[in-house]
Amino acid sequence: MAGPKCPLCGAELVKRGKKWYCPSCGRSWYVCKFCGEVFENQRSLAAHMRAHRADRARGIAETVFEYARGVGLGEDDRVRFVKMVE
Repeated sequence: MAGPKCPLCGAELVKRGKKWYCPSCGRSWYVCKFCGEVFENQRSLAAHMRAHRADRARGIAETVFEYARGVGLGEDDRVRFVKMVE
């Protein structure tokens, strides 16, 4: 499996600690561990990770709703729960 690519030169990045390093152009990058998107600084990665947290919360809410449907809770309960986790 190929690793993330440098957005500037397209070379494959090499992991060094929390950062990824481009051996071709010498720049350091931050890579999202969920989707592989590449960022120039840690602040941009942190903002991007908030979107993943919201996605996971919605996924958890849907899973709980599926369980709740099995035990007899209705649509109103689902809507209330999804609003609570957003």
